[in-house]
Amino acid sequence: MDDKTYYILVSVGSFAALALSTYYFIWRDQRPEGEYRRGLQDPDYDEVEKYFGAPLPRCLKDFYRSELVFGCYEYETPYTVLRVDAFQPIDMESLGEDPNSGEIFFVLANDGCGNLFGFDPKSESMPVYMYAHDPEEIFMVSETIEEFLANLREES
Repeated sequence: MDDKTYYILVSVGSFAALALSTYYFIWRDQRPEGEYRRGLQDPDYDEVEKYFGAPLPRCLKDFYRSELVFGCYEYETPYTVLRVDAFQPIDMESLGEDPNSGEIFFVLANDGCGNLFGFDPKSESMPVYMYAHDPEEIFMVSETIEEFLANLREES
């Protein structure tokens, strides 16, 4: 195979992988606007709490009762500023799987580019992690859900 053919095949394969990952991470959980807003305004706490066998924190429930849940935010870490584009409805469709451990976590929000913010309701301190997809990595953005919600700032 000559170099030109090789580069064409690599390019086509890369484009296909990008298209598939974009579909999976961005559009797989998209819901009609009315259904999405209902999920934010009428969270299914009981079903999610039953699934995890643990209550969701009061600060999260208070946040979802406010209009703040509809905003776009920035969250500053010591290393970078992260975009929090949209919060997810609290229901069984907002579950994710940790690619390293296979553990299920609650998807709290996304950054609009396929990266997810999530936490494990079974964890005592409930740190918030970012599950990045490109490159695939997981890192803690906040030591607690309370800290995460309290330090969101409106997108500039």
